[in-house]
Amino acid sequence: INTIHPGSKLVAHTGSDNQQLLVHCGLSNPDNVSLQIANESVTWEPGLCSVIDDSFEHPITSSKTQRLRVVLIIKMTHPGLASSSYVLDGGSYMSGKGERPPRAVPILH
Repeated sequence: INTIHPGSKLVAHTGSDNQQLLVHCGLSNPDNVSLQIANESVTWEPGLCSVIDDSFEHPITSSKTQRLRVVLIIKMTHPGLASSSYVLDGGSYMSGKGERPPRAVPILH
């Protein structure tokens, strides 16, 4: 569950890699807070879900007058990886701690 409170601003950012997609399901968004991503605007609506590739840069801004926005976020493996023989080795990567970035490693069959 993810919330954006009135007056919140998330600077433009990206996911750490492009190996997953996010499913954003609107739970509550009475004042139409929206997400700008890849030249598109996504406004969460209760009961509707959108698939988001967060490897694209995306900021979110909620004005002080906009009420709380709540979404359910589900992470899933990018379907394009089903035909790939490589996956991300994220076990050795801790964001923000200065370690080396994730690396692709072969899948052993």
